[in-house]
Amino acid sequence: MTIAAVSDLHGLVLPVVPPCDLLLVAGDIGPRDWMVGPFAKWMEKLECEVVGIAGNHDWTALHEPDLVRSLPWRYLQDETVRVGEHVIHGSPWTLPFMSWAFMLPEERLAEKWALIPDDTTILMTHGPARGTLDLADRGARVGSTSLRDRVRSLDFLALHVFGHVHEGRGQETHAGCVFANDSLLDARYRPYPLGVPVFGRLVRART
Repeated sequence: MTIAAVSDLHGLVLPVVPPCDLLLVAGDIGPRDWMVGPFAKWMEKLECEVVGIAGNHDWTALHEPDLVRSLPWRYLQDETVRVGEHVIHGSPWTLPFMSWAFMLPEERLAEKWALIPDDTTILMTHGPARGTLDLADRGARVGSTSLRDRVRSLDFLALHVFGHVHEGRGQETHAGCVFANDSLLDARYRPYPLGVPVFGRLVRART
């Protein structure tokens, strides 16, 4: 299975998706009219399955979850779905930053991460784990420590996709798991001059 991943469209960009079997969308899609209009029409034209979550800017998902679920994708909010050989869990929550949607303090986040099944192979969260592609422009690590701890306990996790921290875009591999910050926009909301990342066969054996 070939997998592509994007995050942080913010109603500003609809990327060209390379050939793939599955597209992961890790939140911050855009305002309501854009989500149910251009974004939905863009997904209808894709020749792959789409699984997505919301982000802190996605108030529509917070207030109208049934509407968001009606779009042509599989929408996950602390839920798990199996696609092919993969067990995919998705969660939109992040640490508090100003006053946005889907934000909780660390102790409440730990309760959300406890819902991640132990056999998860692909994890989608809007925000990063502490210490992995989470360095903000102001020089602080802004990822979740409880997410970091939960991710380390997932023996079969092969891919963790997220965004939120635009300036953290990139990939790292730790203990056999690929971590991918797939933000499409930089810290100034300008599109990155890079293509949509694609991941080939993912294998993570119990360590």
